[in-house]
Parts: sequence; C-alpha cells; structure tokens
Amino acid sequence: MIIDLLACIPLLINAPDYGGWIVGDGYVARTQASMGCPVVINSYCGSACTLYLNNPRACVTRRAVLAFHSLAPDAQTWLWHRSKYRPGLRRRIDAIGGFTIQIKTVGYPQTTWFARECRR
Repeated sequence: MIIDLLACIPLLINAPDYGGWIVGDGYVARTQASMGCPVVINSYCGSACTLYLNNPRACVTRRAVLAFHSLAPDAQTWLWHRSKYRPGLRRRIDAIGGFTIQIKTVGYPQTTWFARECRR
C-alpha cells in the first residue's frame, strides 16, 4: 500500500473513547483510513476504539487504558469480533481472558503488550 504522506494526519486519542458499533459508527472505515498514519492512544480506549491497535504505527502512552469485550456470549459473535484484530493482537487478547461480555481492562505496563510505548 502506498501512503500519501501529505494526506496522513496523525490521530491523537486524548479523551476517553468508549467505542461504539464497529460497523454502524464507522470504526472499521476510520481505522482502515488511519493505517500508516501515527495513532497515539493517550486515554481510555475501549471496545471498537481498540481496532486502532491493528495499525502498526499505533502507540500507547503511560496514561492509556485499553478495554476489550464482546457484545454477546455466542460463538458466532465471538468469532466475528476476534476476526477484526490481527493474529498477534488476538493472542494477547486471549491471554487476558478473550472476548466475553465482561469488559477486560488493562493499564500500563500491560498496554505495551498490544502496542509499542510512544516515544516521549
């Protein structure tokens, strides 16, 4: 993929982002559009917001908090949510309990299991 660096606008998540509907709220489109551009997670990033972790240029600060969950306990929903993350992220999410209706929240330093720490 060739990225137009002039069109690459860094994304800063500096206020709590509790997520939303992955498709309906446009998270899939926004996270795909951010690919290749820096994404700095500096606050609470939950639910659909965590899709930004798929971006190889995403980073987390020491203030970042990540929260993962699934909308329903059935296997089909679980597999669908899981499919939205790259394999390495899936393994890390599984290590903290996987996608369930119970929210799994991680803070620093565990956030660095999901994305590199941002440079100061």
